[in-house]
This record gives sequence, structure tokens and C-alpha cells, in this order.
Amino acid sequence: MEIKKIAVDGGNPLFEVYLNDFDKVRDFYRYDFRSDWDSAIQKRKSQKFAREKISEILTQQNNKWNAPTASLENISKLKSENSFVIITGQQAGIFGGPLYTIYKIMTTIKLAGQLSREHPDSNFIPCFWMEVDDHDFQEINHIQFFNKNNGLRRLELQENSSDSGKPIYRRQSNPDIAGWQSIIKDEFHETEFLDNVLEMFFTKYQPRSNYADAFAGLIMELFGQYGLVVLNPTAPEFKQLGMTLFRQAINSSKEIQQQLNQRNKALDRINLPQQIHFQPQQTLFFYVDDNDRRVRMDFDDAGNFILKKSDGDEKIAQNKLIELAEEKPQRISPNVALRPLFQDYVLPTIGYVAGPAEVAYFAQISALYSLFDQTMPIIYPRHRLTLVESKIQRLAEKLDVQLADLFRQRSGYLEFYIQQKQNESTFAQIESIRSELSEKLHQLEKIVEEADPTLINAIQKTEQKMQSSIEQITGKITNSMKQKEATQIDQLKRTLLFLFPEDNYQEREINIIYFLIKYGPDFIKSLYENLPPDSTIHYIVNL
Repeated sequence: MEIKKIAVDGGNPLFEVYLNDFDKVRDFYRYDFRSDWDSAIQKRKSQKFAREKISEILTQQNNKWNAPTASLENISKLKSENSFVIITGQQAGIFGGPLYTIYKIMTTIKLAGQLSREHPDSNFIPCFWMEVDDHDFQEINHIQFFNKNNGLRRLELQENSSDSGKPIYRRQSNPDIAGWQSIIKDEFHETEFLDNVLEMFFTKYQPRSNYADAFAGLIMELFGQYGLVVLNPTAPEFKQLGMTLFRQAINSSKEIQQQLNQRNKALDRINLPQQIHFQPQQTLFFYVDDNDRRVRMDFDDAGNFILKKSDGDEKIAQNKLIELAEEKPQRISPNVALRPLFQDYVLPTIGYVAGPAEVAYFAQISALYSLFDQTMPIIYPRHRLTLVESKIQRLAEKLDVQLADLFRQRSGYLEFYIQQKQNESTFAQIESIRSELSEKLHQLEKIVEEADPTLINAIQKTEQKMQSSIEQITGKITNSMKQKEATQIDQLKRTLLFLFPEDNYQEREINIIYFLIKYGPDFIKSLYENLPPDSTIHYIVNL
């Protein structure tokens, strides 16, 4: 396994500034992830948390998922005042979700270990927050992998109409998932790891198993050896720990909107985009109704709250909402802006490991940390990786493809390759003729302008037609070359597919099961051990 740096756009302007010009956005973040750990630790030491209760909840949950001794010992350490949490979170995608979820967990464990070595008087516990209050089934219902025919295969579960709108933690897996096992087996060449890996995944994802428990059990099996602690925040007793925060957020709906609007304007002033788009009079909550449907909650000018149900809005008074939340805290779930505050209100969080989009939205919600007089953790970028198998490396070398060019061009690389690699001189000559024609026509335009300005429009139209014709000819030449070089083009398409499936970064599309079947369960251990400490760079991992 060889790991190399590669220049890649993080895909979010604010994220790029955060990594490369932090002083420009310092006002939107409490700490610099490169240098402010001592300050963050000292601040957290002065705060009180319900450590005994947290430890009790986590012990009960993690025992349910067969947590090993390392994880249970870490949970026990949380009772101590000198123990802190390094946390990340994500939706509970089937089979662990896309690769970036795996990378977030690896970064979290790696960072916790690094801080433990640098601060031996404190404990740093790696923790994963399952976002299973969410109700977007399309986010979690599928996996993708490469099959033995070098194609991209997608398996997807359909949503039962009776489950529509329900939070994920209240759902059981579709029985159709049992059929995935034979499909996957047929889609792969036989490997020495195939049966064991399938057993690992499908013993967790049984028909009608709870999605949250299945996800947690798999993640625990993959990472429990490193002391990872998994948290299901939907437990009523855990929600109860955040009730003071929830009550404050309910009572401050107008102030929250004002703060967010001010923050958005501040981002606009330095030409940085908003990651989260808030609707007018939107609260930071969803509400689970009597039918287990998760509905958005707005507020009106009279101080009432509006449940945005599919069959019509329902009005609820503010005092009644608070009463319901205290009696049945599982009915209340925070949205994307309040969830981090809930997390850091309940847990002694030092750092949150975030993807590019998450790093960006913390620039907005940091305003809420100030409003609620809470301490924002250090926002630490997760590792970004592209795994390159040896067969893809060989193809790239055979085609004389430079990965730096490929990553820079992505979907446009095929045309780039044909034009630049296959017959560069042809296109250079065409471009030279195009430039000469354009220059001659501009000269003609000046002559005609003096003789008869009314003819200028005709000359300009002539130039447009000529340029259009040249583009058509260039396109036909390109297509002709594609046909002549079909084998090489197919090989290049295969290379692009493995690196950018669905024209997206590999880590956002492919499930870990593919690499475990091919390289074995120890693949995760090998990748983790070779992971560079610097997570600000995209890496190519040559397998």
C-alpha cells in the first residue's frame, strides 16, 4: 500500500478557505484545528457534564452491539473529569454507507490517539454519533460496488409506503435485503474472503432488523478493536439530557432566525456561500407525530408552532410544545443546525471530525453557539482518499495517463485525452487555422467599417457560422478517433469509472464491502495503520 498526495478541489469554496486561509474565516470558528487544542481542552475542563448518566447510556447501547473491552473501557473513562470526546457522525447507511463514513471514523480514531499521546494526563475517546433521527430513506437505502465485469452495480431497497416519513431508527430493514447476498456473490469473482465478509454483513442486516442496530453492530465489528464508542442519540434518556437546550431553542425561535440571517450576511460580505439554506420562520426542530411521521416545525408571529404535516398544518402553542417535549423527549429531534449543539451540550466534545460540507455549515451555526452560550469544538477535516487498485494503475500507465490531469479534468478528461494524447498536432493545426481566420475577419471588419458600417453585422454572422462549422468538424474528428481507438477509450472509461463512479469522488459512491471481499477484513487495519496524520490533503492510495 502506497499513499501519495494529489491536488484536488475540496468541492466547497468555504472549505478550501478553511484549509488554506484560515485567518479569513477565523471569526466564524472558535478554534484553529492546527494549533488551539490546549485552549479547547482547558475550556472543556471547566464545564460540567452528566458523566455518570452518559456512561450508563453508552454502556447499555454498546453492550447491545457486542462492543469489545476496548470500547467499554473508553466508556468507563468518560466518568472522569479529564476525559473528552473526539466525535464524528453520519446517517446510518446500509452496510456502513459510502466510503467517506469509514474515512471519518478512521480520522476520528487517529486523532483521538494522537491527542492522547500529546496530552497523557487526559483521555480522548473516539465516538460515532448515528444520525438516525433523520427520515430521508434515500440517503441510506443503497450500496454501490464494482462487479467482476468491471461495471458499477447498485443495490437499492424500496421504501414501504407505511414507513414514509418515519425516522430511520423506527424502521426495520426491507426483507428484500436477504436477496442481496446471492446477488453480491454472483457479482464477484470467488475470493478467499467472500463468504466470511458476506457473513459479517448479513448477520447484522437480517430481514426486519433495525437499521440503526444493524449499522452500529457492523461499525462496532469493524472498529471496536480501536475503542470506538457508538451512540444512538434517539434514546429518550439521552434526549432528556438536552432538554434545557431544547427548551431554550423553542423559546428563542425569532432570535435564532436573526442570528442566522446576520451570519449569512457576514458570509456574503466576503463572498463565501451558505451551506445551509433556512426558510423564513423555520425552527431548528422536527417533531414526530402520533403516526411516527417526522415533520418540520415552523413558528408564526403569534408565538405558535406549526407542524408541517402532509395532510395539513397543525398549530401548537409554545407552552404545550415544551410540555410535550419534556414528557416525551423522543418526539423532538434537532435539525442539521441544532444537532451539533445538542451533541456538544451533552458530551464533553473537544473535536468534531467533519467532511467539506460540514466544515462549511459550521461557519453558519457557530452563531448559535454564541447565542446559547455554548463552546464550539474544534472542527477537524476528515481524510479524503481515492483507492487505486493495481489493475487501474496498470491501465493508467499503459494509456500514459497522469492522475493529476485526470483528477483536474474528471468528466472532461476523455475529450482532453483524445485531443492531447491521440493526435495533438491535428487539433493544434485546426486551432491555428481558426485563429488565423478570426484575425483575418477582424481585419476585414475594420476595412468594411470605414467603407460601409451597415455590413459589420453580416461579417460578424459569417464569423459565427465559420467558427460553428469548425467546431462541428472538430467534433466529427474526435468521434472518428474515438471509433479508431475504441479499445483505448474503453480502458480509459474503465479507469474513470473506478476513480470517479457516477462522475463523483469514489469515496462518495462506493461501499467498503467491495474492498473487504477483494482484500480481506484486515484491509481496514492496513489502511488505518498507513493513514497519514495530515488530513488536509486528498490522497491516492495505491493498493
